[in-house]
Amino acid sequence: MTRPAIVIGLGGTGQWVLTFLKKELLEIGHGVMPKEVRLISFDTTSRTTATTGQASNRDEDKGVRAGAVELIDGKEFIPIGDQVGPLVNEIAQGKHPHLQWFPAQTFQSKLPPAAFNTKEGSGQIRQMGRISIFNDLSAILKSKILSHLGAAVQDLKGIVNKDVQMEIIIVGSLAGGTGAGMLVDIALLMRAQASQLVGGNHVVRGFFVLPKAFTYGGIGESRDMLARSFAAWRELDRFMIVSKRFGPRQINYHET
Repeated sequence: MTRPAIVIGLGGTGQWVLTFLKKELLEIGHGVMPKEVRLISFDTTSRTTATTGQASNRDEDKGVRAGAVELIDGKEFIPIGDQVGPLVNEIAQGKHPHLQWFPAQTFQSKLPPAAFNTKEGSGQIRQMGRISIFNDLSAILKSKILSHLGAAVQDLKGIVNKDVQMEIIIVGSLAGGTGAGMLVDIALLMRAQASQLVGGNHVVRGFFVLPKAFTYGGIGESRDMLARSFAAWRELDRFMIVSKRFGPRQINYHET
């Protein structure tokens, strides 16, 4: 019996990893996925390239495949990209105090309108990946993220007991915009869902690819990729410390 596990892929790298993991699990199970495992891939674009850390491109003809294996749209692959322009306008007007980490006015003055349609990707901007989460959560009852996380935990809840712990594994890249922008919030949301449904009998683990993975013969890694990775890692480090008395750490973002 496989241990109950929810594997969450973020961004293009997460989608590739989950696709190959699904291929391996199907081969081990002779064409049948283990009933104790759930795969969920969250991304902003409808399809991504394999080179996370570079801008994602939509490809209507070719999806991410490992042989004949691919993730099932709407079940295993969940696109959360949307037109976030209206939400950005409200942030720029001073609304939503909890979203003032997003530099709305600066982005509006420097980025083209198309940049706020995250269905086309986060454009290597971590804040775009993260604002896509908050945009999805703005209508709680319609949230793709909460519904899929909750359903996955609910499906495996009956297998978990004092001797069998639920494993939650989050995988992605720190080099791009989507995965690096989403990892902290997805981890916190997943932990909250699991705590509510299975109590403390779960563990959350993360596996994150660093910029060196995208270096080919010294070409590929960039200063921007290093900066995104550093920023994501610093946030992760701060959020790892959670106090039962005071809750998660609060981060106040400086304008620069």
